[in-house]
Amino acid sequence: MRAVEIAAAATVPFLSGFAGNPWMGATVGIIGIIITLCAGITHLCQFQERWIEYRTTAEALKKEKFLLVTKTEPYDSDDAFPIPVQRIETLVSKENVTWAQYLMKPDKEKTKVSA
Repeated sequence: MRAVEIAAAATVPFLSGFAGNPWMGATVGIIGIIITLCAGITHLCQFQERWIEYRTTAEALKKEKFLLVTKTEPYDSDDAFPIPVQRIETLVSKENVTWAQYLMKPDKEKTKVSA
């Protein structure tokens, strides 16, 4: 979405040089609408913030996996199986709670956060 927004914004100055053409005014107006829609949707859905949260959780899960596979502390004992289960469940639960809180926000609050 951000790439479309940037590309569309970059074409506006170029197309405005052809202002004598009757179709250019409509074309520039349509491109302006596309830019506004892309920016609005990006802010409303908070794609970047959601992606950062997702990647943080994914990397934390990957770290737990490597600690378990290499039997590094705290997984270095013979009865270590409950430890990764608890830690992974905590990470996943935190992600789910964050997502649920985002979904439960009233629409008015969502637009305030993104504005």
